[in-house]
Amino acid sequence: MPTPSPQKKTILQNNAQLIDDKKITIIYNRIDVDALLQKEWHPFYHKQNGELVLAHAGRLSFEKNQSFLIDLAVKLKEQGLAFKIILAGTGKDEAMLKEKANSMQVKDHIIFAGFVSNVMDIINSCDIFVLPSLWEGFGYVLAEAALAEKPVVAFNLTSIPEIVLHKKTGLLTPKNDPDDFVSCIIQLAADAQLRAEYGRNGRKHVEATFSSAVIDRQLIAYLSQ
Repeated sequence: MPTPSPQKKTILQNNAQLIDDKKITIIYNRIDVDALLQKEWHPFYHKQNGELVLAHAGRLSFEKNQSFLIDLAVKLKEQGLAFKIILAGTGKDEAMLKEKANSMQVKDHIIFAGFVSNVMDIINSCDIFVLPSLWEGFGYVLAEAALAEKPVVAFNLTSIPEIVLHKKTGLLTPKNDPDDFVSCIIQLAADAQLRAEYGRNGRKHVEATFSSAVIDRQLIAYLSQ
C-alpha cells in the first residue's frame, strides 16, 4: 500500500490490524517541477532598502496558526529589525488577525495580501518563507518556496521535516516557540550567503525527491511488483 510520507506510514504501522506494515511503501505526492519553474510571475512587493521580507501563504485559520506570526512581528519589532511580513490568503481568522496586528501595534509591518492567484508572486517577493502551521498533510507551499530557492523557517512537526531539511534547506523550531523562531529569522537575516545556500539546497531536494519524473518511476516500480 503506498502512502505519501513517513509520518503517515507510522500512523498505519500503529494500526497494524488494518494492514501488514511490510506492504506499506512511501511514495510522495508528485510535483510538476517544470511547470512551476516555467510559470510566469510578477513581484507582489518591492522591498525597501535594508528591509527583510518574510512571506506566508495559506488559509487564514486556526490550524495554520498565523496568529503566531503576529507575535513574531512583535518580537522582531523589539529587535529593531526593518521588516515586512506578507500574509497571503483569506479565511475565517482574517478579521481577528487584522485586529490583533492593530492592537499589538505591528499593523505597519504586516501586509494582508488577500487571495493571490499565483502564490509564486508572493514567494518570489520574500527573503524567507515562514510556516507556523500546527499540522501539515504535505506542505505543498513549502515545495513551491524551495523551487523559488527561498529558505524556510517552520515548526518541526508532522510532514514538514520531509520537505524542509534542518540546517540544509531551512531551519526548524519547536512548535509555538517564538524565541527560537526569532533567533532563526535573525540568523538568516544576517547571512545572505546562508539564505542563498539553503535556497539552492531546497530546490535540489525538491527536484530529487518530489518531481514528477522521480515519483512516476517509483509508481511504475511499485505497480510492477
